[in-house]
Amino acid sequence: MTIYDLTVKNRKKEDFDLSTLKGKVSLVVNTATGCGFTPQYDEIHEFCTAKYKTTFDQFDKIDVNGENECPVFTILKKAIPAEEVKGLKNKMAMKAIRKISTTCVNEGDISWNFTKFLVDKEGHPVKRYDPTFNPSDIEKDLIELL
Repeated sequence: MTIYDLTVKNRKKEDFDLSTLKGKVSLVVNTATGCGFTPQYDEIHEFCTAKYKTTFDQFDKIDVNGENECPVFTILKKAIPAEEVKGLKNKMAMKAIRKISTTCVNEGDISWNFTKFLVDKEGHPVKRYDPTFNPSDIEKDLIELL
């Protein structure tokens, strides 16, 4: 099973069949408002639209951990249960984040907003990036999949 076998709700609460993304490389990001990482919204949008002329959808609010987690994140987390955190500053930030996270209780859980998953054209997760990872640094991995 891949994420392309699933249907989710878009921000208008309408069904969105993820199979429409088949043949495309996707970046799945759990986002939030009022979070210290929200400046990544602009960076992700600018990088994707300016460099690759892409558009992307936002989806309805979901749970990424726990008994009510969205099946998309179940698949993503099972495929790549941990992200690599680079740099002392980022490692310290992630350690603090994991301590204050109320939903990150199981191995592989999403620790905080702006965890990112790169998904190949067949719907398989290929890389997981921690919240501190700069979205513009995903370019190298993205190019390899295009």
